[in-house]
Amino acid sequence: MSAGRWGLVFLAAGIVAAGATILAVGMTVVLVPQDLAFMCITPAELQKVSSRLVPVIAHDHAGFGAAIGVQPAIGALVGERPGSG
Repeated sequence: MSAGRWGLVFLAAGIVAAGATILAVGMTVVLVPQDLAFMCITPAELQKVSSRLVPVIAHDHAGFGAAIGVQPAIGALVGERPGSG
């Protein structure tokens, strides 16, 4: 494997670690303080809007974390091989 491809593999590993962190936080601490500060709302006010809103936000965090970790890894490991095109 070329040095460039190894660089992509290491980059993908770092992004996978970041995605796993986002996934873990998104599944355990649904509304981090930064989320609430950005939205200028409290958890109680979110519950008043809809009882389903907090689970949707948790699902969004988990899905984003998984996607950001998996996509670069697949691109680096299964991407176009030198001389294949």
